[in-house]
Amino acid sequence: MIGELACSGIGEKLEDETRVDVVKSIEELRANCQHNNAVLLSELREDVHSEALLKLACEDAALGRMCMPRTAGGAEMREWLLNPRFSAEQERRMAAPKCAR
Repeated sequence: MIGELACSGIGEKLEDETRVDVVKSIEELRANCQHNNAVLLSELREDVHSEALLKLACEDAALGRMCMPRTAGGAEMREWLLNPRFSAEQERRMAAPKCAR
């Protein structure tokens, strides 16, 4: 899926100068992989649930949904577009917090 999503009406609309550029094609994504990956890596911080996220990512890889997680670097930075994973805690009554995908 490539393109601009329709506005959901939730949250505040960003001003044009802070807006992320809309990707028009897969070729454009491929051409900017190294730059986009460098920006992403510079902004990442460890998630509170990083161990659970790694376990979930490995399970997804075992199902063929993605490649197995590994240290970023080398040719992959130019050829693959990295995607962050993050947790969202959902409190349950009378139970421990659940780490969601």
